[in-house]
Amino acid sequence: MSKFTVLAKKYDLSKGFEDFFGTIGVTGAGLVSKAVAAVLVIIGARLAIQAAKSEGGQGLRKAGEAVGALVVAISLVIFGDDLFATLPTA
Repeated sequence: MSKFTVLAKKYDLSKGFEDFFGTIGVTGAGLVSKAVAAVLVIIGARLAIQAAKSEGGQGLRKAGEAVGALVVAISLVIFGDDLFATLPTA
């Protein structure tokens, strides 16, 4: 006789996305901060690619903007839940 080992806990996901995000621990504010951070990473990467191709003094400015966008994105990922938790609820 073989014994089966339970690898995962059963979850009731009948409410759809609300239950899914609840199981992975992402609230509405957490989801927004992660989405904003993802958009900022894309903008920062695009600016970094443009900085590498630009000529003259424009490259340094674009590289600074890219680094700034990436720093804001990283801070949103790390501290986003705490930042949005301080907002008053309506």
